[in-house]
Amino acid sequence: MGFTQKVTDCVQNAFSKCFGAWTRLVTKRTFIVFALFTALYIYICSGFFSLYKEYDDPQVIWTPAGNPSLANMDRKEALFANSATVRPVSIMVKAKSPDGAENPTVLTMEAFQEMMDWEKVMFNITIHDDAIVTDENEFFYGGEGKIIGLNDMCS
Repeated sequence: MGFTQKVTDCVQNAFSKCFGAWTRLVTKRTFIVFALFTALYIYICSGFFSLYKEYDDPQVIWTPAGNPSLANMDRKEALFANSATVRPVSIMVKAKSPDGAENPTVLTMEAFQEMMDWEKVMFNITIHDDAIVTDENEFFYGGEGKIIGLNDMCS
């Protein structure tokens, strides 16, 4: 008999003894087991676990105190309205070197103008609401439905 077989037999015997003892206890002392578990249930429901503190914001729990991300989050909340009418638009940009500068930067006046122009284009795109894309990935513009745009989809 190999080592793994000995370990397997040992574990199976331990579980057999444990559950066998539990079975005998429940069979011989059913009322006592029922009463103990009922008392335990009542104890737990009575507020035993009310000693823990619940946090509304998980950021407070998982981010170390003094972390700059917490200060940034507070600043963001103060600067930007957090309402259902505000929808973020995510974009990816590549840093450009203005006039051959050594350190590329994204935040140039031209970059901001590009972002504003892009946003205008996105919000001016409209389509009929009966337009469809087939299973073969063919697009049909429709033409009889209501004209909708990005503003309609985001509201």
